[in-house]
Parts: sequence; C-alpha cells; structure tokens
Amino acid sequence: MPGGNLDRRLGPEDYAFLLMDNDREPQSIGSVAIFEGDISHREFVENIASKLHLIPRYTQIVVPAPFDIGRPTWEADPHFDIHRHIHEVWLDGPGSQGQLLALAAKIYSRQLERSKPLWEMYMVKGVEGGKTALITVIHHCLVDGVGGVELAMVMLDTIPDPQRVTQVPPVDRSPVPAGNLLFIDAFFDDVAESLDRASDWQKRFSELMAREEGNWVQRLGSALGTALPIFAFPVKRAPFNQKLTGQRQLAVSPFSLGEFRLLKDATGTTINDVALAIVGGALTKYLTEHGEEVEDRQLRVLMPVNVRKEDQSGRLGNRISFLVVEVPLGESEPLDRLAAIHDSTSYLKDEGASDGIEMIGQELLMLPTPLLKTFSTLGFPRNTLTNMICTNVPGPRMPLFTVGHRMLSHYALAPISWEMGLSCTITSYHEEIAFTLVVDPTALPDVDRLKTLIDEAYEELRQAAGIKEILVETESTAAIAAN
Repeated sequence: MPGGNLDRRLGPEDYAFLLMDNDREPQSIGSVAIFEGDISHREFVENIASKLHLIPRYTQIVVPAPFDIGRPTWEADPHFDIHRHIHEVWLDGPGSQGQLLALAAKIYSRQLERSKPLWEMYMVKGVEGGKTALITVIHHCLVDGVGGVELAMVMLDTIPDPQRVTQVPPVDRSPVPAGNLLFIDAFFDDVAESLDRASDWQKRFSELMAREEGNWVQRLGSALGTALPIFAFPVKRAPFNQKLTGQRQLAVSPFSLGEFRLLKDATGTTINDVALAIVGGALTKYLTEHGEEVEDRQLRVLMPVNVRKEDQSGRLGNRISFLVVEVPLGESEPLDRLAAIHDSTSYLKDEGASDGIEMIGQELLMLPTPLLKTFSTLGFPRNTLTNMICTNVPGPRMPLFTVGHRMLSHYALAPISWEMGLSCTITSYHEEIAFTLVVDPTALPDVDRLKTLIDEAYEELRQAAGIKEILVETESTAAIAAN
C-alpha cells in the first residue's frame, strides 16, 4: 500500500522527471474517470481527507538541497490545505465527452505548482447523462503508471459503502528543516549512496567470479548488446516529431477487454503486441495520408517497463526501464504485422534489452546532481532515437467506487516530451481497455482522425483473427451446455 515505506529523498528517476518538467513539456501523469450519478463535492473531499494518512506523499512538497549538493527531499507541507488540490468545475451543456476531453487537455497542459504537493483533482459536474467526472493530475516524480494504479486502489473503494474512518490522524504540518540540516543530510546521503553502489558492484563481481558458466556476464553482454544499437542507428522522424509548445489535445478509443484477450489468445501473442499492432496499423494509414513513404519503414516506439521487485510493491516514485520496439509500417496484413511485432518484443525480452537500457540510464542518472541540473538547462539534443511513447498499464478487474458512486470508465494520460508529439496509453479497467491519445496539436493537428484510424485498425485485426466467429462458437457452446 502506498505510504507504507517511502524514501525521503527523490530517487534518480524521480529527479530526472523533475528536471525534465517545463511549461512546454509538463511531466505529469493523469487520468479522466467517469462516475455514475452526481457526486457531492463536500463528501468527496471529506472522503479523500480521511485517507491522506495512508498516502503521506500527498501532503509533502519537494525541497531542493542547498547548492544542489544532492537530490531534493520530500518534506511536510507546513501550509497544506486539501481545498488547494481538489476543485469543482462545471461543463456547459450538453456536457459531451468531447467537451470533457477538451477540459482535461487544458488542465493537463499546465505545470503543477512546486510550492505545494504535486497533485490536483478536478471534479467535473454537468457531464452528459447526469454523470460526474474526475480529472486527476500527478507529477511523474511522485509516481509512475504502476504506482498510479496502486494509488487509485487507495483513493477509491472496492465496495459501494465501505466503513468510514471516524478518527483520522492529523496531517503533518511540520516546518521545513533549516538549510544547514538539509545540507548535512544531503552530504551524508550521497556518501551512503556511493557506498551502496560500490557494494552492489562488488557483489555483482563476486557473483560473476563464483559462476563458472559465466551466465551473469553473458546476460550483461546480451542486454547491453541489444540496447546499444538503438543509440547507434537514427530513426526516420515522423511529422509529429517536432519541438513541443505546451498545448495538448486528447482522444479516447475504448474496446472490449474480453475481445482483446480473445485476440491475444487466438494469435498466440500478448496484450502489448496486439496494442502495438493496432497503433502500427493506424499510423501506417495516417502517415500515408500525410504523404509519407511507409514501405520498408519502421516506427520506433518507446515502451516503459515496470522493473519493481516484489518487495517494492506499493512504494511510490519511479521504477521503470524501457523497451524500444520497431513496428513495421509497410506491412499491410494485420496478422503479419502482429506476428512481426510479437517476434520483435519476444527477442527484446529474451535478450534483456530493458535491463541494458536500465543499466545505461542508471549510470547516467547517478552523475553529480549539479551536473545533471546543468545538463537539464541546456536542453535535449534532437531526438533521432524514438518516434512516440506507448505504455500499457493494467488496471483493476473489479469495479471501483467513490462515496457510493461506481466508476464507469477510466482513461490514463501519459506525458509527451523530447520532440515526441504523440503518446498512446493503453489501460484496462473492469471489462474495458482504452487507448488514450495525448498530442501536441502543433505537431499532430488531427488527433480525431488518428482516433478513427485506431478504431479501424482494431476492427481489421479483429476480423483477420476471426474473433466474431470465435464469439459465435463460444455462445453456441454455452447455449448447448445450458440446455
């Protein structure tokens, strides 16, 4: 459960997201959730307030170390006020999904204020059908996608009417420690971290020497050998690989999770593979419509990978690496495209590509803090490594509630940065799986067209895999069994 074992100092990945954050590329993750009925703003705020002791990070601010001697720390916000974080807004009639997504895009395009805990919620009233929506924005330095799902399981309920907390521990509003104490803490934390890293490398070397078969060095060589070519060979840039402006637009395509599972089972692949095949099919048509050549062309997709160990479950912060998957654009047959993607992802996993990228990234992020901050002010070089971000975050299979109101749909939002003006987040909830597109409209001005192509690519893959026939056969078998 979040809050059970929190590090006071930001980890290397957390600090990287803090450094990357700017007004053109705000580094937040978020979501749009739609609930049945009209939720009382007062009851919702009281409910969240009663759970803050379970997630103390929600009441803490980021405090830089003096002279940037070390990474910042999380300290209690002495002025914490939950009403600065949960807001009530109204949609004009008719309160359509398009209006809701436009509002969410506007909210999601803003940087979060560093002077208070790095999260906000907007309760949206006037949603079509008498529903209520909740737009949530959380800075990426606080949580990653998997941690965000764990956090949602604390903020929401698994039953409509859970027992309410009657005695809530007070929020910690301790004053921020004095600068000299922060300096000393940062100094000794750096020393301890350096010793831990030296010990870790010594342990790895000892394990290597103890293994006659050399599995460790083979695994290390394989991982690095698979990861390094990504940096050596530039990818052809897409029209949406441009400098970003800070504007955002959203589009959502929901599908049946049950059919997705049938698809991956019928083709012997994975949910990730199916999702990438759909994205590849949609972007093949999109690029062709925009005059781009797709024959013998690969789309390079950056996919975050959860690298949390079992004992790290429930801890906030970031524990991610990446896979860089090359999606064939010139392949017109949906099943052939899916098979090629499955072969590619299977190879990358077998060779430990994410381990290699994690090793490279960890070493870069362990550079001295002042040096990292200096590099961040210089900006990133031109992106010739990847075209877009695509992440798959499995969500809860059971329905969730807040103050008695059932959550009907949930759409996750990923940030865009480093000249990648398009991200696609695939997230599941209950019986639905949804593709959420986040774009910078100056880089990709027709997100609704891409959403339509996503829908078409799904249907093409569905038909090619014979999902309709499988469903008919399943229903017939069930009917016979029932009789």
